Amino acid sequence: MKSKQRLIVECETAARECPSVMAELQQLIIDKLTVMDGHAIVTFSWESRAVDEQEQKKASEPVRHTLSGRQLEIALLLCKHHSIRKIAGQLYITDNTVKKHIQNIKRAYGLRSTGLDFLYELQGKLNEEQASGVLLAENINHSIE
Repeated sequence: MKSKQRLIVECETAARECPSVMAELQQLIIDKLTVMDGHAIVTFSWESRAVDEQEQKKASEPVRHTLSGRQLEIALLLCKHHSIRKIAGQLYITDNTVKKHIQNIKRAYGLRSTGLDFLYELQGKLNEEQASGVLLAENINHSIE
């Protein structure tokens, strides 16, 4: 069975070497896929555009964290290895509501894993947000209480 894969690479730089680096990257991809499959069909498209000041300003603004207050509470309790039933009891909501919040957390962070892999990735996302200042310590403390 054949499958299609798509890789998107964005490079935002003022360096003049970017086209040569992208060409080198393109060749590495072709070489790797050819070794793996022997006859892989690879297509590339190249797009280059100027980035205006407004777009640069928007990119440099900090991203606000993507979880609602309730989702953050549930995420933190999950990271403490609380069960769905225990979370539901503690927050006075149903098991199904907790499950729905977990689905929305996964969607917000683009996570597809389950079980301990999910918890590991979720903890990583929360740590990233805290390190970048998006997720403030006061939000975490408030959610844990």
